[in-house]
Amino acid sequence: MLKALTPNPETDSSRPATAQALRIELCRKLFHLCSLLYLGAFLLIGPDRILASMLPWMAAVWAFEALRFHTAWGRAAVQRLFGFMIREKEAAHYTGFFYTTLGALLVFIFFRAHPGIVQTVLLYLALGDSASALVGLSWGRHPFWVFGRKRTWEGSAAGFSVALAVGLASGLSPGLALAGAAAFSAADILPLPPDDNVWIPVLPGAVLLGASLW
Repeated sequence: MLKALTPNPETDSSRPATAQALRIELCRKLFHLCSLLYLGAFLLIGPDRILASMLPWMAAVWAFEALRFHTAWGRAAVQRLFGFMIREKEAAHYTGFFYTTLGALLVFIFFRAHPGIVQTVLLYLALGDSASALVGLSWGRHPFWVFGRKRTWEGSAAGFSVALAVGLASGLSPGLALAGAAAFSAADILPLPPDDNVWIPVLPGAVLLGASLW
């Protein structure tokens, strides 16, 4: 079984993260920015062909996780390369990378006919989620708990602000930008199964689509 080298400082302490924990989380979020590649692929390939590329990639990511779960050499390889970034809860479960890829795939399945929504929600995933986590870990002094999950007002405010800015920069009306940012914050704060990396793009996408059609 993979062993996480550090706990999740966002949930395991009422104090701000240590410098080491913050560096590890920064590495996680820099890796998380790879989700921008999914947006780049969508813009390059186009909505009509994106699933033909994304479905095999999702299968490859799943196979990678299966090797980690079921083979000793797979576990050892992942531990050697990425063990310092793997949280304790991910040791025997799918990683954030798997759920980020799944979230992007679901966005393409449901919203590919609406490129503006795809762009906005994938930027939420890449930028809003990172801002929420890093600001919360660095400057979060006022925690609150939602169904046992610790968050900070500072981190949540940062995530909402970035999501609002993303919506406005993507050309949404102020009302839609507010609705999208609120949906992002709900997905980011609430401990919805299986993982927030699935819901952060999908829930706002559904809200934006519904609001734009209403």
